[in-house]
Amino acid sequence: MKKYILATLLLIMAASVAVAQSPPMSKGQMMEHGRAHHMQMGGWGFHSKKLRSLLKRAESLKLDDSQKAKIISIRDKFLFPIIKREADLKIAHIKAMDEFRNPDFDPTKLKAGIKAANSIHLDICSTSVDAMAELRDAIGKANYKKLLSGGGGMPGAKGATEGRSM
Repeated sequence: MKKYILATLLLIMAASVAVAQSPPMSKGQMMEHGRAHHMQMGGWGFHSKKLRSLLKRAESLKLDDSQKAKIISIRDKFLFPIIKREADLKIAHIKAMDEFRNPDFDPTKLKAGIKAANSIHLDICSTSVDAMAELRDAIGKANYKKLLSGGGGMPGAKGATEGRSM
């Protein structure tokens, strides 16, 4: 019983200190803070959003009918499975965090949950790389370079391909 009272008191004190220290954020600041935090963590949906952005931008290029068909094929083959895996990743992460919040957590079970989440994330990254390679092959290296230099690729990709041969 003393543990619960002590934990509750510590929580109340920590919350009051945290509230007293941080000035209130506007809605825009909160959204930006949340966005920055998720991007730092890789963000939920990071890979699918970037791939979807590249595919949309690729559709606006001057492509022939076979290239346009390949873009649709890439979307069906890669984008939708990545979105599903990102949902699986979020679920695995939530389960691991729920286990971690349990004061009597089993370290073996927690490690297994973290390992499962990492495995899903690795699968998403690998699939994303395959999608990018297939997109590059479908539209050609010059068009792919245009996509990246336009800022629709990975973060920091704007102009990132300059000086490098593809």
